Amino acid sequence: MQQRERILEAAAEVVGRRGYQAASIREIAVRAGVAVGTIYIYFAGKRELLLAFVDRLAAEQPQPVDRATVPGSREGFERFVMHELKFLRQNRLFAAPVLTEAVFDDELSAIVKRQLTRPGRSRMREALAACGAEDPAAAALPAWNMVMFNAVFAPAIGQELSAAKLASAIWALAGGFPAKIRARR
Repeated sequence: MQQRERILEAAAEVVGRRGYQAASIREIAVRAGVAVGTIYIYFAGKRELLLAFVDRLAAEQPQPVDRATVPGSREGFERFVMHELKFLRQNRLFAAPVLTEAVFDDELSAIVKRQLTRPGRSRMREALAACGAEDPAAAALPAWNMVMFNAVFAPAIGQELSAAKLASAIWALAGGFPAKIRARR
């Protein structure tokens, strides 16, 4: 693992455990096994580390939905939800501090919306539309927020849902499956 990545992972662990405000560059350096000055070679400070978390998440997020990959079926939608959950769960170490801090930081919130929430909402809207949801545009943002919460924060409180249960909850929000899809089940 390269030094920059080791620093990012150490920062995510420290910030995730202590919180952004309480985390220190010194503690991050110790966790990464580098000198404090080494962190400043790569990042100007804690803020830039947090922004690097967003960049990493944005670069690794799933591709836009292709209607061929989300066929108009409940199973297709469950696969889509499972894929989104997998991405967020695998990146929870980076996502949790970013999403938590974005609540308190308007500039970071705008960056998160632009780089993560809007693309996620767009993928959700396309998946809902591919499966014939009644109003995919209206359901996309709350549905995406449900996926994010379930993947990033629910495990900490023991309330994580399976992809199938989450997909069912999203469908209830989206107005359910149209009659032609329900008939295929």
